[in-house]
Amino acid sequence: MGQYLQIERLEIIVTYRCNSNCSHCLIQPHMHNGETLDPEWGANLVQLIGKEYHPYSIMTFGGEPILALETTVAIHKAAVNAGIIHRQIITNGNWITRPKNKKNHPLTSSEINEMKSIAQSLKDAGVNDVELSLDAFHEEYLD
Repeated sequence: MGQYLQIERLEIIVTYRCNSNCSHCLIQPHMHNGETLDPEWGANLVQLIGKEYHPYSIMTFGGEPILALETTVAIHKAAVNAGIIHRQIITNGNWITRPKNKKNHPLTSSEINEMKSIAQSLKDAGVNDVELSLDAFHEEYLD
């Protein structure tokens, strides 16, 4: 393998689940049943491709990859082990569930701690680039 194919970047949809329902989304989570990639399967795939093709970069996204945190973490740990240098996640940043009546209220200390815990999990997994998909299309769903 590798003689006729060069893979420089992996882009992996880890889940179709999402906590938004944006009309511009190319994943269209409303058309799926919340399918999520098995963490072990995803990690094995990254290991196999990483060792054989030595890609420079990997990106996980979805839906919302934080809703599949176990899979996202497993994939990025495998990417570290495979020597993939650039490890990116694209997220809407809506990492916690909040009641609608709290939409524009400051985060509570427990919500802040939950977000810090998620961020620490990503860091520990080797994620070194977080892209936030925050734009006018998300305003209906995010505060």
